[in-house]
Amino acid sequence: MHSVFVYGTLMAEEVTHALLHRLPPTHAATLAGFKRHRIENQVFPAIVATSSADTIQGLLVTELTDEELDVFDEFEDIEYTRDEVLVTGENGAHKKAFVYVWKDTLRHLLYGEWDYNEFREKHLEKYLTLCFRSSGHPTQEVDVPPS
Repeated sequence: MHSVFVYGTLMAEEVTHALLHRLPPTHAATLAGFKRHRIENQVFPAIVATSSADTIQGLLVTELTDEELDVFDEFEDIEYTRDEVLVTGENGAHKKAFVYVWKDTLRHLLYGEWDYNEFREKHLEKYLTLCFRSSGHPTQEVDVPPS
């Protein structure tokens, strides 16, 4: 089983459910030494390594199968590399996890800070439609998982 630290669109249960057809367990977590940015002409974010003083709040998605990790790899595409990092959970414990890091050769496309709440309010609905189409499933199957 695998764990992935998510910091952007995959924090939305709707996106994860659309991709995996289930909601794996998640826990609040922090990643140190990285910064989250906007990407030119995109609604999803990227992270890049910075100083250890920088931190990102996100979610640790756990109990992912090999197949589900492959789905995340495909979803994140070629602009990202999957790296192994240590994240800090709410209880202060450190856990190994994978994270998708923006490629250094594409840093020139990054600017400002990405805001999750803004993404949910302004872009989630359209993003879900695009995300689900890319997974090869009919758009009408997109549903919001029960809270």
